[in-house]
Amino acid sequence: MPLTKIEEALSSAAGSSALSLIQFRFVGGLIFLRVRQFADNRQASAGVVQASFSDAVIESIEEDDQERDTWPLDIIGFDCYAKGDRWRFVLNCGNVEWSWNSEWPSIVTEPP
Repeated sequence: MPLTKIEEALSSAAGSSALSLIQFRFVGGLIFLRVRQFADNRQASAGVVQASFSDAVIESIEEDDQERDTWPLDIIGFDCYAKGDRWRFVLNCGNVEWSWNSEWPSIVTEPP
C-alpha cells in the first residue's frame, strides 16, 4: 500500500517508513507531534522528527478505554486529505485515533 503524503513527509525526514509516536500535544490551536523510527531496545538512539500543525481544530478522538497501549505508540496509519487550502488528518495508533484539520505541518528533524 502506498504511503500517504504526510507519511511520505515524515518517513523521508526520519529515514524510515516504520514510525512510532512518542508525543501528541494539542495546545492553543497547535498540534505538536514527535515521531521516531520504529526502534526496538537495541536501537535506542533513533532520530526524532517533530511536526507542528498550526491553526488546528480537533474533529474527534476515539480511544478504547478497555485497552490502553504504552507509549511510544505504533503508527498504524496516518491519512491526509486536501480540503481547499487546509488539510484533514487522521492518525491511527491502534487503540486511539485522532482526527483534525489544520494547515500543512512544519517538519523538523532532531539529531539522534
